[in-house]
Amino acid sequence: MGVTVSFTGHQPDSSIRDAALTWARSFAEETQWTVSDVVCIERPRGFLGDQVLEVPKVVGLTFIPHFACEPVPLLFLQSTGQLVDAFFLDEGNGDVRLQREVLVKTQFAGPTVHAEVCEFLKAVKERFVPDLKVDDESGFFSTGDTAALNLATDAAWARILERTQELSEPGADLAIGGIPMRVQASEREPLSDEHRELLEGLETWLATRYGGFGLDFDRTTSSVEHLDLLMIEVDQEGWCDDIEGEEAERIAHALGATFGQAVAATLGGHWEVDPEEGLVLTEIGGAGLIMNPFQVAASRIAYGPSHAFEYHFAVYRDLARRLTSSE
Repeated sequence: MGVTVSFTGHQPDSSIRDAALTWARSFAEETQWTVSDVVCIERPRGFLGDQVLEVPKVVGLTFIPHFACEPVPLLFLQSTGQLVDAFFLDEGNGDVRLQREVLVKTQFAGPTVHAEVCEFLKAVKERFVPDLKVDDESGFFSTGDTAALNLATDAAWARILERTQELSEPGADLAIGGIPMRVQASEREPLSDEHRELLEGLETWLATRYGGFGLDFDRTTSSVEHLDLLMIEVDQEGWCDDIEGEEAERIAHALGATFGQAVAATLGGHWEVDPEEGLVLTEIGGAGLIMNPFQVAASRIAYGPSHAFEYHFAVYRDLARRLTSSE
């Protein structure tokens, strides 16, 4: 359920496939998509529809345009040049199931990301895979009609929210597009002084060490943008290259606390101590949405701009608006 784009095609010429992957990596860098290392899958056996493949080899790249968008694979079956998606099977000897039709749900990332994915596929078709067939249920790939894309996105949201209401039970936890929510607010204990001091201390540490020079971490909407500006410098300087290191952990904690405080101040929300995840934000936007800001920070460090703080903020803001307006 939700706006999805799918595609099929093949390119038998290995040199053109290599050129496509080289170009795709450049496209990802320009659009700030996360790109995986080269995918090279070799398994004893694979399945492509009803066809059994002996020692299939798949080579390509996988891209993440946005944390709320499904990955976009550009994977070629080496023997035929067929574009595929790959799913590993738990049973057997590590077999792999290949799928000719590649599906990418963009619904939860929004129309702008959907348009980017279509731009990517259009270039792949024009330059490298002439027989690429794209099925875009919004029609945007063929028409470029932004208004129609927005309408299709809104219509899908209406269906999703209607289905969510049908499934919801008081006090139950749900998830919409991977965003956890609690249908009805539960009684919560006030945050302890110790936890409050911890959050404020982490905020102060970040502001003291990295604030200034146009970067303000003052719990406003603009401070979310400033966190992403800071991360540009963090990436360039390599301060978190060792994601398991002490410095990266300290920065992740400070970023998470600062981001969480900004979300609570601008969208509304309450800090709670979850027995499994630790400090989390609940009741975001008055819509029951739940966020672990420290996981958001860790994902931004690990995956780059496709997991930007602004992207998370916008997804929570827009989902909260849709949920509260549908009540």
